[in-house]
Amino acid sequence: LRKKNGKNGPPQAIEIKSNDFKWINKLQQSKSATILYSYNDQFSGILGLVNCLRREPNTQSVQCFFVNDSNAPRFSVDDTFYTAQIQLGLAINVYRNGQWGSYRHCLLENNKDPAIPVSNHCFANCLKPGDLSSFAWLNGPLNEQPVSDGRVNVVFSSLNFKDVMLATGRLAIESSFLSRLELECVLGFEYSGVTVDGRRVMGMIPCGAMSSQVESEPYMTFDVPDVWSLEQAATIPCVYGTVYSAFFMSSKIRRGASILIHAGSGGIGLAAIETCFAYGMEVFTTVSTNAKKEFLLARFALLKPDHIGNSRDTSFERMIRTLTNGRGVDFVLNSLSEEKLQASVRCLAKGGHFLEIGKYDMTKNSKLAMELFQKGITFTAVLLDLLFSG
Repeated sequence: LRKKNGKNGPPQAIEIKSNDFKWINKLQQSKSATILYSYNDQFSGILGLVNCLRREPNTQSVQCFFVNDSNAPRFSVDDTFYTAQIQLGLAINVYRNGQWGSYRHCLLENNKDPAIPVSNHCFANCLKPGDLSSFAWLNGPLNEQPVSDGRVNVVFSSLNFKDVMLATGRLAIESSFLSRLELECVLGFEYSGVTVDGRRVMGMIPCGAMSSQVESEPYMTFDVPDVWSLEQAATIPCVYGTVYSAFFMSSKIRRGASILIHAGSGGIGLAAIETCFAYGMEVFTTVSTNAKKEFLLARFALLKPDHIGNSRDTSFERMIRTLTNGRGVDFVLNSLSEEKLQASVRCLAKGGHFLEIGKYDMTKNSKLAMELFQKGITFTAVLLDLLFSG
């Protein structure tokens, strides 16, 4: 733990912040012994930074002061509160809960059958995207935080298509999440459970709902009707939230208009069809199997058999052209990718609205023929995630 000061002169103190990176230039230009410190900023990443720096040549003189206690004074090399600790020469200095300590990184033994952690907050994660056998329960950060009024004990968490894409490695984690905490706890978008005061609720959070506990978002938390089970409630927020965002925030559906809804037998598809029929719209949809087609016909009496196409190829484009006499539809709610996305755009009528809820083509930076916009169409990405960005 003790380090040698290989540089002459008084140490230079540089504050590491998570929201301001001016310290990078100061660190690069430092020629004397350096103290990196973080004051009550738990997301500064200072511990990892110092551990990396100490592996570089000629950087053994770097000291770390991680002050995580609001009762401690602001850091200063001249403050007697810190001078004695500086003189100890420890590389990692941590002040927490009124006392000094230090951290060390020790390799854990490779346990082929790790025990499930026992704690109030655990979350599930795929440790190696693309390798589903790497799923594991991990201790969560809420264990170190006081219980708030917004804490919910999760009973059910839904597995959405986005979770599948992330776990299988088809969607890059970095494309959806920014902070380090989000990158570590990505799976799960909706949940149902019981609050600390006993209310049955359902809701959405940016990530990490596949967990034993969550901190709820006030405007994304809803009481569960008495006639619903918590299992049923966990399937509602994401699909109807997406439909509401697409139909009433990103566009304005209207009575008598026509719409093509892809993947009609899925959660969002069912919610979208239900909503569109309630608004008196003409609905076209696609499915991947005959069994799903029969399911939709049994569920929706207003849905016509010839208005259901195949989502596995682009034959639905011919269906739309034939049944609309070449006009096209007013809206498309799309979740298909690549050539099927291109065909879906071509299904729009003049002045039509394309509502994209898939992310595959966006992350792949797929191209879209600009000539299609000569019909005065609009193309909108419906990203429910953005509702959490403020």
